[in-house]
Amino acid sequence: SIVEGLRAAIAAQRGRVHTRSPIVRIVHQAGRIEHVVVRQGDRSLTCRADSFISSLPLPVLARMLWPAPPRAVLAAATLTEMGMDNLYHLEGGFSAWKKAGRPWAAKPAHRAAHER
Repeated sequence: SIVEGLRAAIAAQRGRVHTRSPIVRIVHQAGRIEHVVVRQGDRSLTCRADSFISSLPLPVLARMLWPAPPRAVLAAATLTEMGMDNLYHLEGGFSAWKKAGRPWAAKPAHRAAHER
């Protein structure tokens, strides 16, 4: 199977595979994962490595990051999992976009049925 092939390839490189070890926290800094804390039985284990592989869905993985990522990252992870792939981050939000004079259009006001 793909999973067994991956496990064998990791073991061949002297890597370790942890199964049945729920992730407690994924600690990151400067865009890199520093270490992962997993639970094994009643204790926590800190795992350090050059690379990590996860089968967690992206939104779940993003919520385990510490320190927590910006809300936009969590939203993008969720939207990506839902199949949306044309996502953009507006630094400073939509207010900054408008303040910078960027183009935008207001949504037409909703009219009641009797006004149509």
